[in-house]
Amino acid sequence: MEKKQVELQAEPRDLVGKKVRFLRRQGLVPGHIYGGGQPTNVQMEARAVRSVIQHSGLNSLITLQIAGSPHPVILRGVRRDSRSGSLLNVDLEEVALDETVHAQIPLVLDGEAPATKAGAVILRLVDHLSLESLPGDLPRAIHVDISHLQETGQTIHVRDLSLPPTIKVLNDPDEPIVKAEQTRAEAGAAAEEQAEQRPAGEEAAPGEAPAGRQEGD
Repeated sequence: MEKKQVELQAEPRDLVGKKVRFLRRQGLVPGHIYGGGQPTNVQMEARAVRSVIQHSGLNSLITLQIAGSPHPVILRGVRRDSRSGSLLNVDLEEVALDETVHAQIPLVLDGEAPATKAGAVILRLVDHLSLESLPGDLPRAIHVDISHLQETGQTIHVRDLSLPPTIKVLNDPDEPIVKAEQTRAEAGAAAEEQAEQRPAGEEAAPGEAPAGRQEGD
């Protein structure tokens, strides 16, 4: 399905530094555009910017209309007030639609892992992946189906992801991203079960933890 085009209206901004607080009082957000040659300061309606962030997220492609002139930009950064959460400013990168860009895209885990029913915990080893694609092809997030984690110890690697051919993952294909990890309680139970199955009088093999104990305890 084709992505819906996102547009924002902006105006050139003269106020800089501490003076931008007057803009915020008027419901405006200061923005900074880079990447298109000469850096540009703009101002936009805070309500419109919040809507774009909520529905499209970071790294979204936006057509920024400045004085009737369209500028393709990517929303690269957002700064908020630590107390109120209100927008303080945004960073935008002007891009060429026919040239690839790089972005850090977050991972989202989908589904349920059957391994958790056996006591395993699901560890997300990576929060973001580095992607390269045309600006319009950047996804908001990378969804990882963890229902394939059937047993403890199973791992999903970068190479296991299914992404469109228009997107290139820059991470190592062998990098693990999600794992069904054995919990301490599960490891102890496995050791006890192993001890019960050992013939009477047989000692634990060198390097093997005795029943009910793990290495490092």
